[in-house]
Amino acid sequence: MRLRRGNPADFIGQAESIIAEMILTQAETDLREARRAQKQNRPEGYVQEAKILFALGRPQEALEALQRGTRRMPHIWMLWCELGDLLDEMGRVDEAVNAYNRAMHCPDAPVEEILYAKLTTLIHHRRLDEAMLIFPLAEAHLEMLVAPARRNEWFDLAKAHIFILKGDYDSARVLLDALETAVEQYPAEDKDSLHSAVLTERARLLWLEKGDRAAAEQYAYRAYYLERLAPHALQLLYDMRRDDPCTPKNIYEVQVSSVIVRDGVRDFRLTDYLVVAENGKQAKEMVRPFEADAETVHIFQPRIRWTIKEFRETVRDVPLHCGVIAAREGDGLMRLLSHAPNLPPLF
Repeated sequence: MRLRRGNPADFIGQAESIIAEMILTQAETDLREARRAQKQNRPEGYVQEAKILFALGRPQEALEALQRGTRRMPHIWMLWCELGDLLDEMGRVDEAVNAYNRAMHCPDAPVEEILYAKLTTLIHHRRLDEAMLIFPLAEAHLEMLVAPARRNEWFDLAKAHIFILKGDYDSARVLLDALETAVEQYPAEDKDSLHSAVLTERARLLWLEKGDRAAAEQYAYRAYYLERLAPHALQLLYDMRRDDPCTPKNIYEVQVSSVIVRDGVRDFRLTDYLVVAENGKQAKEMVRPFEADAETVHIFQPRIRWTIKEFRETVRDVPLHCGVIAAREGDGLMRLLSHAPNLPPLF
């Protein structure tokens, strides 16, 4: 299911599954804890069980876990919303939409947030005309709220995304120009997230309208630096590599340690990337631009996680081209255990 909700262009589903699988080293323990929570009538137990099962490549069992939750607690909006997310990932769009509709009628449901989830699902599956029908509903609902969970700027951004996909570039540009201004007045705690998403759509516009990949990549990397690990920026950067002269051979795990400077203070950062590439050297070079905001960077020797054949047989049979397909915060302890002799000095 979605590890991040809130961006008009979600990162590819298989990358989310891989990242989740990489960090679930104690899945059975986590499953026992999730089921214990269910016995205590805590809805998050069903959500946690479903996420673990989905990450382990057992989507039908994940679906059954959430369906048990909605049967037992039909008044809990979160369960219906998570069910919608999972059905979206499984390509069962009409059922996902129905689940979101049920969520909106639950007590205390954040209707604007659920409308946004429904909107992103329809966009994800290119049902753009249906998606456009959500905007009047969202606008009417937002007018009644003092502090909405999902502000209007995100709906405007989604609309710009639809305009770009439809080829209505002038309308998209008008919205993006207005959003660039709105970012300056946006609450500080969410400002970078919105600005990152706006820059990503600006990059998409440049790429699709002008064919200017170099300029588009500059915007997309800026978006990534503003909100590291942002799925919308990663996805777009990956999409722009589709026609590169590269034959994917393996999926590499590339670990990076870097030193960054924030407000004059140095900090240590660990990041793990999954990269589709012909060889390890190429995988390292593909990762390097994602670390350009760091003062110093050390890229460890890439490790083959899957061959392309293994990936398609054991994870998911999907088309792949070369590029970075996922990123997550690194596991510091595991890095130290596996690479301690090679760690660069912090200062």
